[in-house]
Amino acid sequence: MTEKYIMKFLFLIILFSNLWGCISAEKASEVAGMVAAPNLDRPELISTLGAFSFPDTVVGANNSLVATIVNTKITPAKFNNPPIVNGSALTISINTCSGVTLNQGESCVIGATFAPFSSAAYAGFVTLGYNDLLLNNYSLVLSYTGNGMNSQPVIMAAPSSWDFGSVDTGMSISKSITVANNSVGAATFLGASIVGSGYSISSDTCNGTTRTIQLSNCSIVVNFSPSIPGSSVGVLTLNYVNSSAVPLTTTVLLSAIGNLPQPSVTISPSPFNFGSVATNGSSSRNFTISNNTTVVANIGIATISGNGYTMTSNSCNSVVLGAGASCSVLVRFAPSVNGVETGVLTVPYTSSQGNAYTGSVSLGGTGIPPAVAFSFSGFTGVEATDSTGLTSTGVTLRWTAQTAASYYVITQTGGSSGTVSHPNIFPTSRNSYSITGLNLNSTYQFKINAFDANGTS
Repeated sequence: MTEKYIMKFLFLIILFSNLWGCISAEKASEVAGMVAAPNLDRPELISTLGAFSFPDTVVGANNSLVATIVNTKITPAKFNNPPIVNGSALTISINTCSGVTLNQGESCVIGATFAPFSSAAYAGFVTLGYNDLLLNNYSLVLSYTGNGMNSQPVIMAAPSSWDFGSVDTGMSISKSITVANNSVGAATFLGASIVGSGYSISSDTCNGTTRTIQLSNCSIVVNFSPSIPGSSVGVLTLNYVNSSAVPLTTTVLLSAIGNLPQPSVTISPSPFNFGSVATNGSSSRNFTISNNTTVVANIGIATISGNGYTMTSNSCNSVVLGAGASCSVLVRFAPSVNGVETGVLTVPYTSSQGNAYTGSVSLGGTGIPPAVAFSFSGFTGVEATDSTGLTSTGVTLRWTAQTAASYYVITQTGGSSGTVSHPNIFPTSRNSYSITGLNLNSTYQFKINAFDANGTS
């Protein structure tokens, strides 16, 4: 009985084998499906990436994504043909799947590159065809999306941040910000905006212009004018759009400190040189101390330094100088020795908040030997007209010539030499005589006598 059933089973196998050779591949698949075990799974592929979702990509550039394809079923899956792309701007850049049979848990890789050729939205799908061992056909479809964008402008501001420093309330300071487009992508400026206490835009040559890297830079001038003291932070925002009208911004960080106004005292003239002054003389100059600001200045005690310099009058000590007010100091230079002497007039002052400041002026002068002093007395019939040619050691005397005189005698008294006679001065028409060997800081007397041929004076 058993042998009978075995023979029948073998007969059926032979019958099916003959039928397999005669029917089409499609019928063979159907027959194989009927013959195969009823619980045999079909292969199932998945992509670990899911869909190809590309980031926004500049026209002319590209982005790539890689999907790993995994067989999750026990039935092997075989790839016979390359992936098929339905859509534009996408190419398969990596393919390790074609011709490969994936058993359960095995994988291959498909890489796709998105390269948009215009500013638009792109969509499509990639089809991966495969079959099982009985040549049943299946497919895995991976969708893709991506946006093509025109080249983005790269707007740079220089400086990218700016500290205005300390500025008195009521005052103003400006800074020019240079704006450049460092990309071939065009940027159309819509105007700048600014936030922050005390900040404002005084000029904007960028507003309304479209600029690329080929065009010259534009600029924005920012003012800081604090109304209250304290730190202030601001932001300058450059607003523009690309060629697709996409809004973009570039920012510049601003910082500054507002201060209460402080006095500023000036001394005039400054500097000052008294020039050459004899060591037995002096020279004086009046100096004006002025407050040229809108707030009061509390003047302290003025001081002076340097050999030979003194203050002979001072209307400034401990006074309060209002806005635009002034006072004065009279300085005298009386050198005691020959040579250059320097000095400094210093005027301290404070603000109403107690902040201390100092004003000063440099002084200069040169001490020189004093002039020789002369007195004339005892003339008889001779008139002294002048004394010229003064030096530190001599003098030239001049007088009116006497027609009846045969000669002259000059008598000199004073100084360390005592009485000196200068006789027999000829000819009678002569009316001058130079005397040397005189001492500094000494007083001399000169007597000029005219004599006739008999020696009568």
